[in-house]
Amino acid sequence: MSEKIKILLLAANPKDSRHLRLDEEIREIEDKLRKANYRDRFELISKQAVRVDDVRDELLHYAPQIVHFSGHGVGQPGLVLEDDRGNQALVDTEALARLFKSFSNTVECVLLNACYSEVQAAAIHRHIHYVIGMNQAIGDRAAIEFAKGFYATLGAGRSIRDAFEIGCASLDLKNIPESNKPQIKPEIEDENVSRKLILVPQPETQTQTEPIALLQSESQSAQPAPKKDSSPEKPESNRPSTINAQNSQGFINNASAPVTQHFGNQTTINTGGGDYAGRDLYKGDRSTRLDTVSLQTIADQLAQLAEQAENRGDDDLADDLRSIGSTLGAAMKAEQEGKQERRGAKLGEVRRSIEGLTKKYPELQDVMGMLQQM
Repeated sequence: MSEKIKILLLAANPKDSRHLRLDEEIREIEDKLRKANYRDRFELISKQAVRVDDVRDELLHYAPQIVHFSGHGVGQPGLVLEDDRGNQALVDTEALARLFKSFSNTVECVLLNACYSEVQAAAIHRHIHYVIGMNQAIGDRAAIEFAKGFYATLGAGRSIRDAFEIGCASLDLKNIPESNKPQIKPEIEDENVSRKLILVPQPETQTQTEPIALLQSESQSAQPAPKKDSSPEKPESNRPSTINAQNSQGFINNASAPVTQHFGNQTTINTGGGDYAGRDLYKGDRSTRLDTVSLQTIADQLAQLAEQAENRGDDDLADDLRSIGSTLGAAMKAEQEGKQERRGAKLGEVRRSIEGLTKKYPELQDVMGMLQQM
């Protein structure tokens, strides 16, 4: 039997950032795959409180075909993971793209379920065929509903692009006005390099007649599946707990370690998280408060954008951005001196200046979005 399609779900919600319902998202994804037609073809591996080094280590250990990130995003500066103390740690966009370059032969799709993550999606797309990111701040509820639709479609044996489209349609079905926020790379499919989740019949030598789902390019569909990993088993102490779901209540709440659950011919890994709280998820989004990232982050981004504008010969924009950066510097100084009224006034000037430029320069929308969170 062919290897399962591994979905590596990496979640991070640092303690100094806005709370997200990441446990709810994980539970919903597990549920959709558990009920899927081809549930026995998927293995969901979820990791929470992910630190910077964990991204590299988990990619190396599991060699997944799909990588899903849930958490906060801040645009060009990067994605928000955790440091060793559980606080925010930014992962640089280009560093993330360079990492995925080393996994281009195994990773088929990356889904960044975080605000302003289209920036990272574009960078990673240089090496990974399918990458999904968000072009604006996205609400917690919208992010969860998109994920539900996406994985329900994959579990039905449909393509990654179909999963994207149905994920977006799922938001419209729930009257969540954010279906324009998820963006997929490439925007237009190239038939010559199209990779999709396709159904491949079992070889005639196998007794099982049910089709199996494989992530592969269409040109590779006739090739045999790769051999299973023959590496030695992990020590018993490091293995996830294993239970038979027929003898349990289904999902394990408040589990302190990953739990592998078997439902007939399928396996899911549950990290707990408790019952759904029933809160209004429209109230939060997956951007992080700028003041917890620091005003220095926005100042660095403005300086980078100014340098890029100067390099392409747009001296007027470069001068405007440096002037705005100077005003932001005054706001930072006022913050250090405890002069909140002056800080607020200077930030107001920065917002108005950026807002006036965004119509002509859409690349400034990330900056505007972060300023609006303050």
